[in-house]
This record gives sequence, structure tokens and C-alpha cells, in this order.
Amino acid sequence: MSMSKDIARDMMQCWESGDFDRARSLVADGATAWLAHADGATGAQPNRGTSMSLIRWLELLDGVVREMPRGLAVTTHRMIAEGDWVAADVESVGETDDGRVYNMRYTFWFEVRSDRIHRLKQFFDTKYGEQFFLDRNKEIPA
Repeated sequence: MSMSKDIARDMMQCWESGDFDRARSLVADGATAWLAHADGATGAQPNRGTSMSLIRWLELLDGVVREMPRGLAVTTHRMIAEGDWVAADVESVGETDDGRVYNMRYTFWFEVRSDRIHRLKQFFDTKYGEQFFLDRNKEIPA
């Protein structure tokens, strides 16, 4: 197994265990996170995504996980590596303190060099995420 896969897997285990101090130790100085999404609600605009520091991304995830008293289960369905990049097909499930169940599928791309993560790319259902976390008083379609 590639060392890069081990580091990506370790990072995702940190998300599940809530060990964000350990997660930060896997991040290279200046590492970035990019989240795919199109501008505008219809997705008719170019998909520029959103970029931020990977440390900031981890802070945001930590806040989400804290809303889930029993934690966030993170399951890796498959993982492949080529060169500096690792791709992971991932599912997360967690129940919030108000009883709502969050269940998301993702594809994460990790750029791993010198045993540290330099870039994370996240592809996911942005509409579902927005509805779940931002539109708390609206019903989420089944």
C-alpha cells in the first residue's frame, strides 16, 4: 500500500474520531482546500469552487462534527493513488443533536508530498449540504 494512501486514510480517521489536533499535524504549511460548487443556485454559472486554507477547512469540519453527539462515521468505499495524488470515495453519516441524520457521499482528492497533505479537493452534493446545514427550518427532499 502506498504511504500516501496511509496518510489520506489517517486524515479521514481523524475526522471520524474528532482528533482535529492530529488532523492538523498531517497538514503541510500553506496547504489549501478546494470545494467544488457552481455559482448561483441553478448551477448555470462556471464551477469555480471555493478555496481556503486546509486548516480553516478542518476548523469548519470540527464545528460540524461537534453538532453530532455520537460523532461522524466516515466510511471509505474505495481509494486509489497515482503519483502525489490519492482519490477516495467516501461516505459520512452522523446524527445532529436535534435528531436529523446527515448522510453524504464525497470524492476527496489528497495531494500528499513529504508525508504531509498539501491540497485537498472535495466533490459533494452542495445543494444537500446547504439545505442540511444552512436551511435548518426547511424540509430536505427525500
